[in-house]
Amino acid sequence: MLDDRLRKAGRAQARLSLRLDEIERKLEAGFDDLRSQVQGQSSAVASEATASPPKLEGVLDAMDSLDEAILGSPSPDVRRGLQSVLHKLDSYVTTQGMERHADRGVPPDGKLFRIVGGEAASSGVAEGCVLRVVRAAVTYGDSVLREGEVVVRRTGP
Repeated sequence: MLDDRLRKAGRAQARLSLRLDEIERKLEAGFDDLRSQVQGQSSAVASEATASPPKLEGVLDAMDSLDEAILGSPSPDVRRGLQSVLHKLDSYVTTQGMERHADRGVPPDGKLFRIVGGEAASSGVAEGCVLRVVRAAVTYGDSVLREGEVVVRRTGP
């Protein structure tokens, strides 16, 4: 019985390690994207740089992965560290004129989100409200740059 639990714990630790490696790769890609964006903006004419939203898809994907890792992390210290990185990236995205939408526990806004699944949950989330954000929505002013994907709470079939 103890051996079985140790094997399960070892497998869980291996999965977490793989997931953290994946997040690290996405963050690196996001930071590379940021570097190239900053270099491109410094050489671009100011009016051209503000005419269209910056391309930060890698950063936004990394932020989605960070959200997922924060929710799945058993360690409070790891969660705090990941939240700090997420906050810094979110601040940068905001300075670029974009807003990331990833609220849980509220009904999804049909203009921003596509429902990709429904799950039963024992948490205090009301029927039809967001349980999990698969992909955050992103707006730039009044324009939706990226449609979000969410899983909502469902009690029935």
